[in-house]
Amino acid sequence: MEVERCLGLAQTELLADMEGNIHLYCPSYLDEHLVVGLVQGLRQQDSHLKLVSYPWPADSFPDLNSSKFGIGINRFPFNIDSNYVQRRLGSVTMGVYLNRASSLAALESIDVVKLKGCKFAALNTGANVDVQDEARCREMGIDIHVDISLSSMRAALRCVEELDYMVVSADIFNRGNAMNLTWRPLTLDGQPVEYEYGFVYHRAWYQHPAMKSMESIIRRCYRDITRQYSCAGA
Repeated sequence: MEVERCLGLAQTELLADMEGNIHLYCPSYLDEHLVVGLVQGLRQQDSHLKLVSYPWPADSFPDLNSSKFGIGINRFPFNIDSNYVQRRLGSVTMGVYLNRASSLAALESIDVVKLKGCKFAALNTGANVDVQDEARCREMGIDIHVDISLSSMRAALRCVEELDYMVVSADIFNRGNAMNLTWRPLTLDGQPVEYEYGFVYHRAWYQHPAMKSMESIIRRCYRDITRQYSCAGA
């Protein structure tokens, strides 16, 4: 069987020894942050693997089969069976991007009850289905209605700047010279609203040296991303 073949891979095979592709599945808004760090990590391991990135399927689970060296990154925990291994990466504080002219921008943090009646833009691809758009917000205790759904975070943030929409997200996007754009953390019953992330891969690659190396690279990328933006000002 294919699984048995992969389980029988030489346990001394490192990233530098492998050929072909490494397949990454994640929401598009994470992809733009992860790719550079992952490629740098592969280079540091003297790996010649080619990174191939895909958006997380909107209505299904990624094709992480036993013969494919691949990893999926998304909301944690995953609803998976015993053929897969999942690992927690960590949590991030959720908040909203909003226009500086909004009355809510004067607050240091925003209670979710204050979001009722606000206009929201959301991403319509690349998020786990059960937390997509309004469903994700309801799960976090945010009772909102999404007015527009877009395929990229850049487009959504432009709507915040120019059309006075809001976007629910962790603060992981460089606001650069966007003078009208700011971010505020969300609270629910006085507590920060947290969102968990993790990664998943096929069990055939469990404890394989190459996958162990990839786990380390992914964890380092995640730490770098969260550290970079947690130190950024509003």
